[in-house]
Amino acid sequence: MYVNYAKFQKSLIVDQFQGNYLKLQTFQLKIIHNILPTRRSLFRAKLSDSDTCRPCQTESENLPHMLFQCNITSAFWIAFQQWWCERTRRAFELDERNVNFGWYSDTQFKDILNYVALVAKYLNFCCFQDNTAVTFDRFPPFLSNKIETLRQIAQKKTNS
Repeated sequence: MYVNYAKFQKSLIVDQFQGNYLKLQTFQLKIIHNILPTRRSLFRAKLSDSDTCRPCQTESENLPHMLFQCNITSAFWIAFQQWWCERTRRAFELDERNVNFGWYSDTQFKDILNYVALVAKYLNFCCFQDNTAVTFDRFPPFLSNKIETLRQIAQKKTNS
């Protein structure tokens, strides 16, 4: 049996790119439908001993709290907003609706802002799940890694 390795490799690269993209798409869909696991949902299912938010230790950890309302997460988004404005010289409205569902205003940077914010939400969610500190300092290297991975995949795709 003949295997076209170039075609096989190209399909793996496309699958890897689509897999990275689909992972974030799926994550956003779970936010929209409020089906990501939180301490509150796990506590209700008797899979957690408490529903208290581990980072702030003051509120019940539901999805809105985890993504925006927690004082730890709010500090992250304020730093994110400053970081974005420094780099793009563009301001944006920072509110819970925009963070959770994305920015819809017809601006030049809307798609980039939504992608970068989605990566930020994913990092925050991972920090909550792993019980690690939610700090903005972790975000720029995390984003750089995501972008470099996409760049390498795109480069391999064009070389194949």
